[in-house]
Amino acid sequence: MFKNLHIKNLNRFYGISIPILSCVILFYSCSSASNKDLNKNDPSSIKSNSSELNSQKEADLFELDFPGQYVIYHDERGGRNNLVGILKFNKTEYIARQFNIDTQQELIIDFKALSYPNGKVDYRGGKIYKGNDNEALFLLTDLANMISQYGEYRKQSQKDVDIIDKWPEFGYTLVHSYKFWIPLFHLYETKKENESQNFLKILFVGRMLSENDTTFFSLKSIPLVYKTAEFDIESFPKTNIFKAGIFTVNLDQNWIKYKDPNNPNPDFQGFLISKKSKRDAQVSVEIVPKKNFPYNIELLAKIGISFNTLVEPESVSFIKVGDTYKVSFMTLDPKSLNETYMYLYYKPDREGNIHIFHLSAYRDTYESNKNYFDTIIESVQ
Repeated sequence: MFKNLHIKNLNRFYGISIPILSCVILFYSCSSASNKDLNKNDPSSIKSNSSELNSQKEADLFELDFPGQYVIYHDERGGRNNLVGILKFNKTEYIARQFNIDTQQELIIDFKALSYPNGKVDYRGGKIYKGNDNEALFLLTDLANMISQYGEYRKQSQKDVDIIDKWPEFGYTLVHSYKFWIPLFHLYETKKENESQNFLKILFVGRMLSENDTTFFSLKSIPLVYKTAEFDIESFPKTNIFKAGIFTVNLDQNWIKYKDPNNPNPDFQGFLISKKSKRDAQVSVEIVPKKNFPYNIELLAKIGISFNTLVEPESVSFIKVGDTYKVSFMTLDPKSLNETYMYLYYKPDREGNIHIFHLSAYRDTYESNKNYFDTIIESVQ
C-alpha cells in the first residue's frame, strides 16, 4: 500500500536505465513497419536555436532528475483529449508518449533534451516507435517549444512563476505556470491568456518503481478514484513518546511497531494502525547519512514527491520552515485506484544527515480522522 522512500541508494539511479523501458522500446521498434528518424524534421512553429549550437559541447538538460521519473499531462488544447507523458529513460534520453483518450491511438517517440555552456537549450528528435509522422511532428513541436520555454524559466529568480509567451504570428498569448518540485520541465500548466479552458495541465508526476512497473505506458484514461470504507479511530488520552533520530512524536495505543523488510536503511523505525486493513496508516522515521546523499535537503524533499507512483500535483503542499521542509500530497494506486495521503517532514542534524518523519494513510481514513492525524503531525519535534 505505502511506498517508503529508500534514500540509501538514490545516488545509484544516475547510472542505470530500467530494463522494462528497454523491453518496451524494443517491442515497439520491432512492431513498427519502419522507425522514422525525426532529426531532419523542422516544423515551422518550433522555437529553436539549433544552428547556433552545433559546435558547442552538449549536456543533458535535466541532469538532476533520475531515470524512471515521469510527468503526465492532460492536453485539451484545440479540442484534443490526449494524455501526454514524458519519461526520463536514462541519463541523456527521454521517451514521449501521447495517447488519444477518444480514439485510443497511441504515439511513442524518443528525443534528447540538451543544455549548452552558453546557457542555450535545445532538443534532438530520435525515432518514432509507434504512431504516424503527422502526430509525431505535432508532439515534437510541443516538446521543442516546452524545452525552449524551459530555457526562459531557468533565467527566473523565482522558483514558482508564471511566464508570458507571446505568439503574435498566431494572434494569442500563452501563460506557462511553473512549480519547481515538478520533475523535468517543471511545467504545471499552459493556457491561453484570459481563457479558463483549452489548456495543457499536469495530471500526474511519478517514477517507475521497478522493472515490472508499466504504469507510464498503460494509462489510457483519467482514472476514477475508488473510495475506501471510512471508519473512526478511537483516540486514547494516554500517549507514548516515540523517539527516533532527532524526532519525537506522541503515539497512543492504536499504533503497533513494525519493521519494513523491504527497507535496507538500518535507521528505519516504524509504527502502523491495522483496523480495517493490514495497514490503514503508518508513521516512520529514517535517517539519510550525508555520505549517501551529498546534495541539499531541498532537492531530497523535491525527490520525495515524485519518487512515488501517480502523485496528484493539485494536492501538493511544499513548505520551507527555517532549514526544514514539510511536504504533503496524495498518490493514486494504479491497480486499486485508492488514494493515499502522504506527509513528510525533513530536518537536518548538526552533521548534515537528513532525518525524515513520514505519515501516510488512505485518503478516506485520513479525512474521516483528520484531527487525530493532524494532532500527531503537530506533536512532532
